[in-house]
Amino acid sequence: MPDVDVRCSALVFCGSSVLLVRRTSPGDWSLPGGVPGPVEALEECARRELAEETGLASSGGRAVLVLDAVNRSVARRMLDIVFLFPDVDEPTARTLAPCEQGLRPQLVDLHQLETIRFRPPIAHRIAALHRLRDSVPEIIAEGFQPWDMAVDLGENPAPEHR
Repeated sequence: MPDVDVRCSALVFCGSSVLLVRRTSPGDWSLPGGVPGPVEALEECARRELAEETGLASSGGRAVLVLDAVNRSVARRMLDIVFLFPDVDEPTARTLAPCEQGLRPQLVDLHQLETIRFRPPIAHRIAALHRLRDSVPEIIAEGFQPWDMAVDLGENPAPEHR
């Protein structure tokens, strides 16, 4: 069974643009995001990364897309869970500021996504989520206890849960 790495990303729209961060090296673009802490909720991670990488404080993110990548040669899997946050307006978008060295937040027109080095290459999915953003259901439920899950996580449940 491959090891699993989890990343949480934030998706924010402003009109017909999407908020991305550009890495100064190697010069590619991505959604703001990163790795959750050991006890950090997934939406909380996406919200924290959004603030750290763009200076934008937001709440109410909902999971709308799960990206799955497997590297069989090293037996690793990466899951990137994309959280859609409420749209921002132009005045708010003008307050974006680089908060992490090597990253530059910027609004990118949806029509330009196919022309930039966007990683992962999900421009068509971002455009579809923009069109459907008010009707996409949330796909993640959080807050379960380890003993509620189908996989044994080595937890000792309280007597009332045995």
